[in-house]
Amino acid sequence: FVDAMREFRRCCPPLLKNREAVDRSGREAKHLYAFLDLPGLQRLIDPVLANHGVSYKWDGATTETSITTTCILSHVEGHSETSTFTCQATGTSIMSQPQKMASATTFGRRYSLTGVLGKSPENDTDARDLTPPDIPDHRTDAPQSQPRGDRATEQDCIELWEEWQQHNTRGDKP
Repeated sequence: FVDAMREFRRCCPPLLKNREAVDRSGREAKHLYAFLDLPGLQRLIDPVLANHGVSYKWDGATTETSITTTCILSHVEGHSETSTFTCQATGTSIMSQPQKMASATTFGRRYSLTGVLGKSPENDTDARDLTPPDIPDHRTDAPQSQPRGDRATEQDCIELWEEWQQHNTRGDKP
């Protein structure tokens, strides 16, 4: 397990934030923070973990207002490690209680997974050097999502991963 995790950390591509949280409640949209979403994280780590015989799953517990999520990281030879994350399921005023719980679950999965891996996004700026993006006025009650054309495709990820591996194998710094 220790060897597999060492190799995972050596081979894992940089975990770069790929989404922005924006407050659209006022007249102008306000950038709050950037983050690496759970699907983006999984696209980066899953192939590397699988190559080293490592997998993960989640377990959880709920109360009326909070979610506790535990990520269980397991090696094919049987060893496992866990990381637990608890957060309140508060959400926004337009979210139903199940939506608040689902949001807290996703948040807990992301943080328990990065915790058990000992990894975090590498472009963490703590919002010190980020400026609000120029975003046109939108409805404040509609869910906001990144346009599909702005996201990396699976093929883009494969090509970037192959390029990163070539640099890593030669000893170049990416």
